[in-house]
Amino acid sequence: FLRWSLISIALLVVVTLSVLPFMIRWQGVAWLERQGLDADIGYVEIRPMLGTVQVNNVHIQSPGGERLILDQLLFDIAWNPLLENSLHIEEVSIEGLTLDLAMTPSGLRVGGIPLSGDEDAAPDTAGPPLFERLALDQFQLRDLTFCYLLMNERGEQQANQCAGLNALRLSDLTMAMGDAPSLSLPGVSLSGLRWFDRLDPLQLATVESLAVTGLSSPDMTRWQLEKVNLQSLALLPGDTTAVQLNELALT
Repeated sequence: FLRWSLISIALLVVVTLSVLPFMIRWQGVAWLERQGLDADIGYVEIRPMLGTVQVNNVHIQSPGGERLILDQLLFDIAWNPLLENSLHIEEVSIEGLTLDLAMTPSGLRVGGIPLSGDEDAAPDTAGPPLFERLALDQFQLRDLTFCYLLMNERGEQQANQCAGLNALRLSDLTMAMGDAPSLSLPGVSLSGLRWFDRLDPLQLATVESLAVTGLSSPDMTRWQLEKVNLQSLALLPGDTTAVQLNELALT
């Protein structure tokens, strides 16, 4: 009886984990379509033994053209530190993200999805943190475009400006929470930053690269960093660049 019980439980777990990604994908698309959006989620994979979740080829678009496009999201955690009230994220990787954020008279929309808060809700009360320590080994973001749209009551765009970047990387982030909070981040690097207006259209600013090293705080109130290095800043880039800064270094 014990043997068959264990076999049945194992089979139930295997079937549940096999069906769960398809259920998430199906229910997610169904919910988005009920919001009046054209949605497709290409692939969802959950590997509980490895602690990874991967989502590929998410395409969401509203009738007004607002978009949320995600080529790939990978989230990887380590299980053992959870037993010690610590969250250890081994890798977060986001590739090919395009997101439209629209401010309308009726509220905020993110990728065509309306967001509304409950004004009558009771204010949140501070409580103990869920984790005492957070460690992030690697975070990388590639090919991001983020757009802000300001809409009037007739649904016309009053502003449509975007910021994009080629890559953002950071590693070895360590944060302590609770009674003695602290933060340590050896370095952050950003490349290919651009800011442009889609209504005119007009390029507003570009930055080739930005690197920050040695960011830390012993108590989350005092902050220090070792070095900031900015390469090739251009305001209104083009044939008649308004401002061109080749390099800026702060130590």
